[in-house]
Amino acid sequence: MNFGDGQKFWFALQVRAKYEFTAASILHAKGYEEFVPTYRSRRRWSDRWKEQVMPLFPGYIFCRFNGDGCGPIVTTPGVLRIVTIGSKQFAQIRDEEIDMIRNTMKHELAVLPWTQSAIGSTVRIRTGALAGLCGTLVNYKNKNYLIITIDAIQRSIAVPRDECELVGSSNAEVSADAVSSQDSCAQSAYSN
Repeated sequence: MNFGDGQKFWFALQVRAKYEFTAASILHAKGYEEFVPTYRSRRRWSDRWKEQVMPLFPGYIFCRFNGDGCGPIVTTPGVLRIVTIGSKQFAQIRDEEIDMIRNTMKHELAVLPWTQSAIGSTVRIRTGALAGLCGTLVNYKNKNYLIITIDAIQRSIAVPRDECELVGSSNAEVSADAVSSQDSCAQSAYSN
C-alpha cells in the first residue's frame, strides 16, 4: 500500500490497558483525528449502581493518518503499536467500518463488546441507521444479537436485534434478511 500521496486512512492502534482515553486526547492535541468507540455500562459498587462510559474495544483506539509519518503516533504515551497485517503492512480500517461504529453510537444503540465466537446465520440489515450492514445473528440468553466484527483487530460488537428494529423513523421497518453466505455479504459491502 502506497501512503506517499498524502491521503489519510484509518488505522487501529493498540494501547496500554486503561489508556484509551489518555492516548486519544494526546493524539488529538498532536493534531490527529482519533476515535474511541464507547458504550455505557452499569456497574455495581459496594453501596450503589454507577453508570460508566467504557471503551467498546478495550486496548484499541482508531487514528486517521497517512501511514508514512508514524513516529509521532507510536511515541505517544500509552500507544504500544500500530496494528499490522503480518509484520510489515499496517492494517487499514475501512471508512465504512468506522462509519458503522459511529452510527451505532449516534443512534444510541445498546451496543456491547462481544468476546465469544459468532456462530449463527449471516444477515444483512435492509433499512435504518445500519442499512446494508452485514453480521451474524446469534441467540444469547434468549435474546437475539447482531454480531459485527472489525477484522483488523479481531474484535466484535453486539447490537440487540430489537435495537435494529427500532432504528430510523417510526414508520421504517427494519429487518434482517438471511443471505446465502458471508461472501455475498462481503461482496455487497464493497460494491457500494
